[in-house]
Amino acid sequence: MGLMLSLFLLPCLAGSLMMALLPNEKAPVLAPIAGIVLVLMALWLFVICFRLLSGRRVSGGLMRPRTLRAVAWLFLLLPLGGLFTGYFATHTLLALMQLSAYVSVFFGLRSLALHRDVQTQRIQDNRPHSDPPGI
Repeated sequence: MGLMLSLFLLPCLAGSLMMALLPNEKAPVLAPIAGIVLVLMALWLFVICFRLLSGRRVSGGLMRPRTLRAVAWLFLLLPLGGLFTGYFATHTLLALMQLSAYVSVFFGLRSLALHRDVQTQRIQDNRPHSDPPGI
């Protein structure tokens, strides 16, 4: 899975670098900023791919609960961008289907984060403390 995702990410990273480094006449400020954000996201996903390929064992899953919550909020903010750009007015049915998918992903990621919080708390409660008493 990590190899397939990394092969998909290579052209995305190349496009993001071009967007960040090459001048754009239509959006001279916004294009480089968006390109830098996309490059950072692609690099973060490459780290995730490396973790998938290396088979590193983690007790809380591939992503921490806080990361899952942040990604969930990004999925909830996507329809807000469509609202401001007029996407809902031009593609009403498709936008409503995407809205339901984004909201479902939001609640799914939040419930997964809650499940991992509870799972991590149970692991920590059952683990004996290594600190000496009184510290």
